[in-house]
Amino acid sequence: MTEKMLQWNDGLSGEADASGSTALHFAASAEGPEIELEKSSLLRRLALRWPCSRNGRRRRRTSTQVLLKADPSLACRPDSNGEYPIHVAASMGNLKLVALLLHRCPECAGLRDARGRTFLHVAVDRGREEIVGFATDDRRRRDGSQLATPILNAQDDDGNTALHLAVASGVLNVFCYLLRNRRVCLDLANNDGLTPADLSRCTIPAGLNYKTNARTWILWSLVVAKALSGNIRRDHFQQQYVPKLDEIAESKKMTESTQILGVGSVLVATVAFAAAFSPPGGYAAGDGNNNNGRGNVVVVAGSPALSGRYAFDAFMYAVTVAFTCSMVATFSLIYAGTAAVDWKIRHRYFKHSLSWMRKSTRSLLVAFALGVYLVLAPVSRATAVGVCVFTAGTLLFRNREVVRMLICAYVLQRRMGITVLAKIGVPIAVDLVKSNLVYLVIFGGPLCTPLCVLFFVWRLAPVIMRYVHRKLI
Repeated sequence: MTEKMLQWNDGLSGEADASGSTALHFAASAEGPEIELEKSSLLRRLALRWPCSRNGRRRRRTSTQVLLKADPSLACRPDSNGEYPIHVAASMGNLKLVALLLHRCPECAGLRDARGRTFLHVAVDRGREEIVGFATDDRRRRDGSQLATPILNAQDDDGNTALHLAVASGVLNVFCYLLRNRRVCLDLANNDGLTPADLSRCTIPAGLNYKTNARTWILWSLVVAKALSGNIRRDHFQQQYVPKLDEIAESKKMTESTQILGVGSVLVATVAFAAAFSPPGGYAAGDGNNNNGRGNVVVVAGSPALSGRYAFDAFMYAVTVAFTCSMVATFSLIYAGTAAVDWKIRHRYFKHSLSWMRKSTRSLLVAFALGVYLVLAPVSRATAVGVCVFTAGTLLFRNREVVRMLICAYVLQRRMGITVLAKIGVPIAVDLVKSNLVYLVIFGGPLCTPLCVLFFVWRLAPVIMRYVHRKLI
């Protein structure tokens, strides 16, 4: 249709509406257009639509291709707001059109809108990960082409680079795409004198804050990458830009959060308590001693019928850990939800309760898998193993945070080289071990009971000491 209209009147391509938008602006604003791209070394990785027929018929060109062929200058015509077609395409996440415009008109990369932003600024501000990844990944350009360094570090009218906007938005993937490119400068300051590291410190809330939020990982990555701060005095920076703690609002949020978490912790404790006295396989019946089928273990009447097996012992450890951790979490939440307690103490108890809740829910899932395995293994081992594998996949849900950690480590390795892994590898390994110690207790406890006792003493001792210290004061 577009091609026929231009054949009828080739001047239509340059016409604009009341807002200054040309036909190319409207084509760029279409979401998810099926744009057929020509083969080129720059765009070889993008999917191409091949002809439907086998007789060598020419592929039909898209409206964007027709418009650019009729008038290539359309790519460099802004609307009334100063936005060029590449800005519109970046805002809508149209990667194929952005790549086409950069291939046909490389000068589009440096075009700026009324706010002084390039298409990369717009893509970062709107969280368009694919476009940011395409623009910053030099290794995908087989013909050696790449965005110029001044464009990657271009500053808008407020002095913000694309990295500033990525830090302000808090989208980890967009930030990582920029950080991995060594030509992206980490130390440029905006008009307020703030570097990306300064801006990252400003965006982290002062009150309740989950330690593995994306903004925390962004600041951690910048620190490891040795990003510098601005020329503002640290005390002035703290006073002017770092968020202040509003204890009244934070106290209200903590009270509401403890109510929700309290329901979950009590529920886990209830289920674990019931499971401890309703073991899989039931209880042995009869007046005398019974053999549990293993030949070397005798089960007394009235005791669990499957006792003496490793899986059963691990099941009991899992139930015990789930019940104990959920009760500790409940006690911590009681203190965290009490308004009469000092806010700092409440905050500390709240953070501890989250850790204990994670341990209790993980242990309960393990107990479920072991219980099903004990019941099904004698009759259908394949089904029993399948249940355990599926449950293990559920346990990986929490490990999305580990994935974030590994992504940041990979990005830092891309930027700084393999040597950076020696610096961050040990903390990451320690964190992984600490977050998965509960599995060592569950599966190692039946083999080594003192190890289990030492773990609980190590974890509970600080809680007990704080309680005793508070009572003595």
